[in-house]
Amino acid sequence: MQAAVALVLAVVLAVRTVLGHFQSTTLGYGTAVMFAVLGAGVLVIGVTLVQSRRGGRGPGIVMEVLLLPVAWSLLTDSHQVALGLVLGAVVLGTLALLLCAPSQAWSAEQFGLAHEDD
Repeated sequence: MQAAVALVLAVVLAVRTVLGHFQSTTLGYGTAVMFAVLGAGVLVIGVTLVQSRRGGRGPGIVMEVLLLPVAWSLLTDSHQVALGLVLGAVVLGTLALLLCAPSQAWSAEQFGLAHEDD
């Protein structure tokens, strides 16, 4: 979901730049490219997690931790409480799912790292 939002935002920013809604075309296109790269990275993380391949949980956790201050900023300084609440709920929910014991056990089982209790 986060990847889709970032990729859609990249397209919207590119279209707004083409239509002349930015004072600087460099800023408009640069921001669009940044969101496209971010969205592609999050998409790769999500696909890696869905396919049960190694290397998805760590970057996923880092991405969610980096999004926590964004949610906080939306709640406080930006005065966009609704967006902040939605983003905060998604980020905290995703973090909980990535860090919960069943998720860790599943991950360890997928890669043969589970401990046998005797």
